[in-house]
Amino acid sequence: MKLKKWNQYSDQEKYELLFHWWFYYGKMVITQEENEAFQELAKRFPDQIMNFATLSYVQGKSSQPLIQMMRENQLENVLSVATMSMENFQQNATFCRAREGLLSNLVQTYNHPEPSVPMSKAEIDQQLRDMDRDPEKAIYVYNTHIKR
Repeated sequence: MKLKKWNQYSDQEKYELLFHWWFYYGKMVITQEENEAFQELAKRFPDQIMNFATLSYVQGKSSQPLIQMMRENQLENVLSVATMSMENFQQNATFCRAREGLLSNLVQTYNHPEPSVPMSKAEIDQQLRDMDRDPEKAIYVYNTHIKR
């Protein structure tokens, strides 16, 4: 994928970059339901999700804040924050530079992914307990990146 301005990407390219951000940069255990909810958000509201991703990037985070807000049933707040960000920050030079930096990183790692550092079983088990899930009943499925 080539580096362009965000508004120059097709809907499919936006979705692929956002999905890459969700999986490649996220280091939290997620449920199938959370994954499906994110896919729907990325398809329906790619610009708002990119703005949210940019705000997370500025704070040194990735998809963790979005996952937490999903778990707290705050998706309306996600879209509200992202929409306000779009309206308020679209002309803000700092926000635009941050989005360009995030996009550059996304495209680079999308094109040349490095093997991810897997979480240890203890880290995964702790996140499952934090989600009120029993690690002994978990089925472990590892996401593998398919070279495009």
